[in-house]
Amino acid sequence: MKKEFLFNIALLFVINLLVKLTYLFLVEVNVQNTLGPEQYGLFLALFNFSYLFQFINDPGLQSYNTTSIASNNTSGSDHFSSILGLKVVLALIFLMAVFAGGWLIGYRSAYVSQLLILIAINHILSTLYMLMRSTLSASAYYRQDSWISALDKLLMIAVIGYLLLFHRDSFSLLHFIFGQMISFFIACLVVLVLLINKRIFSFPKVSLNKGKNILHKAAPYALILLLMASYNKMDGVMIERLLPEGDYQAGIYAASLRYMDAANMGAYLFAALLLPMFSSLKNKINEIDELSLIGIRLMMVFVGTVVIIGITYREELMSIYKAFDNQYNVLLALHLISFAAVGISYIYGTLLTATGKLKSMNTILVLGLVINLILNLVLIPRMMATGAAIATLVTQWVVMLGQVALSAKSFTLTIHIKTVISIITFIALSFIIVDQWHNYIPIPWYLSAPIGAIIMLFIAFFLGIVRKDMIFALVK
Repeated sequence: MKKEFLFNIALLFVINLLVKLTYLFLVEVNVQNTLGPEQYGLFLALFNFSYLFQFINDPGLQSYNTTSIASNNTSGSDHFSSILGLKVVLALIFLMAVFAGGWLIGYRSAYVSQLLILIAINHILSTLYMLMRSTLSASAYYRQDSWISALDKLLMIAVIGYLLLFHRDSFSLLHFIFGQMISFFIACLVVLVLLINKRIFSFPKVSLNKGKNILHKAAPYALILLLMASYNKMDGVMIERLLPEGDYQAGIYAASLRYMDAANMGAYLFAALLLPMFSSLKNKINEIDELSLIGIRLMMVFVGTVVIIGITYREELMSIYKAFDNQYNVLLALHLISFAAVGISYIYGTLLTATGKLKSMNTILVLGLVINLILNLVLIPRMMATGAAIATLVTQWVVMLGQVALSAKSFTLTIHIKTVISIITFIALSFIIVDQWHNYIPIPWYLSAPIGAIIMLFIAFFLGIVRKDMIFALVK
């Protein structure tokens, strides 16, 4: 199990590093620079607003599907047909809810309503793609899932990249959204072919009784999604709605948030792989402790590298935007500190989800939502996008600490003092060395930053956070 986890996390990192980062910084940055911060800020607000209804579009179906199949409680093919039938019904309800909600808060013009519905359709296709992938990974086809993990973004690079390259003068927000839609649709077709080939797929079945049963079992996951969507996505909507120049501030916010999104892609891979593995180890405390320790050690090296390199090179990183100013730097630093908490949450939040500790987890998330809402209402009118970033930072750290405490209590996880000391030493030593490297070695930043990351990896090896046996396990 550990060997499979280590191999697949390495495979996922390579694929996602190459593809998803290319998409974010070659495609999305060019989209924002072409459209301007106002238009992209509108997109962020509409994207985040529609995401608030994600609990209808996917009320925990992905997590429920993964845990049900991985724990051998159900047949993959029969179970998936019922899930897929329910997904079709929920997608229609989701579209109606997004449209009605948009009308209620003032998204009433024909153009904005059109954008909102198209973005909502992309949410449906995206969750369908993830749902089908979850069936593949839960059926123990980890490597096949790893290979297609970035297929949607690879297609977006081709489709949207083509539009930017050959139709830049006429490129609009609609081109961007339709490019995403085409890419999601093709990606879904590819996964569908894989499921059919593995004899996992069967046609959707709409059954009222089965639908009710699935929704009842998935309800705790749905509440988690609702709460997380609320405190993770309300910031962009509140910036756009509360401020006179809301579109512009939301655009600035999106620019710095893109780096956190990029880092999140790597951190999310841990959760995607650990969820089915933790689910299959529900009552094996020792193995859970061992697997979570490997996960947190690797995560802390990844998180530490991203945060330290990102903050040290924040001015250089944000200079890729045409409208770059000092507010961009401040926002990036705040978002990266938030990401440190998010990365740790991916380990312990996944453990709690996989083992059914949902009631206590939801209590933590409710607290996070209340804190986030209050801080946003207080700070956004006073500090604009910076206020929203501070609210996010506080919320993510509170939620993370709650999840760590709950995991330690629920599974009597061992506190490895040596590992804790090694991680603290790694962060402190890396910060000093990378800062000096940045300030005193006169080479271009795009060479200096990767070398700094490699130096940090060597420090992690030297301190024993990443060990040789982990690497040997990857190639056996």
